[in-house]
Amino acid sequence: MLLAKFSLYFHTVLTEHASIYDMKHLSGKLDTDYVQSLFSMIRQTPSICACLVFDSNGLPDFKGPKYRFPDSPAPVLTGLNSYPIIISVPYDFDFLHHRANIVSTIMNKGQQLNSSPALVSQHDEKLHCTYYMAQVDPRVTLVAVSMARGKDRDTKTTVLLTEIASQLRNSYVAALLRPG
Repeated sequence: MLLAKFSLYFHTVLTEHASIYDMKHLSGKLDTDYVQSLFSMIRQTPSICACLVFDSNGLPDFKGPKYRFPDSPAPVLTGLNSYPIIISVPYDFDFLHHRANIVSTIMNKGQQLNSSPALVSQHDEKLHCTYYMAQVDPRVTLVAVSMARGKDRDTKTTVLLTEIASQLRNSYVAALLRPG
């Protein structure tokens, strides 16, 4: 499970050094192929994209999502840039209009995301979309952008996103390890 999770987290970096075919082949050997799970969710629902967003606020040594030599200078990330997108599905999705809303929702509903395993949703009337979010790690949020009409009408997206988020949190494994 952890190998599958880390292959999702580092998918973008790994694809820079291996072909997409090689990544699909290797990911297919894992217990769960989360990249394919996200693609499948998008095909089955009115979602136009799914992504993982990293919150780098409060990490003064964070220099961005790629490896950098420790002594090399790097710009300090502020504003929207302090919330880099770890991976997006589809890979070429343009977040220009959605990124500010996603970051704003993460910031405004951060306590709700931290305290509950349930999804948080935010509807945007101007863009006619709904953002569904679930925190999978203390600094990582899983986001789906859905074009379904209405705030809570997209039950298929909520079911699939909840399932993927639960798997990424390793909830099932944690439940097995609890005594009693």
